[in-house]
Amino acid sequence: MVGNERVVLAGVGVALCDSRDNLVFEVWKPLIGKWMSKNGALLKALIEGLNAGLALDLTRITFFLFVLNPRILDVLVTVLRSIYTHE
Repeated sequence: MVGNERVVLAGVGVALCDSRDNLVFEVWKPLIGKWMSKNGALLKALIEGLNAGLALDLTRITFFLFVLNPRILDVLVTVLRSIYTHE
């Protein structure tokens, strides 16, 4: 609550670690608009992590996520294909 007004805040955090679990990169970003849902947050975190991996010129990325909605896998596959087919 801010004063008498209810305020909803959300964000994502992404951490990239090396094979020894040492932190290589970390980012925190707010969620705005269409991203303000559980599945939106999941996708935004995944996109941010993959973009960071590409920017760091990583050759291999392993990621772990919990899918809240089975339909999100279709979106996930589409996102990954669009990223990796534009090499």
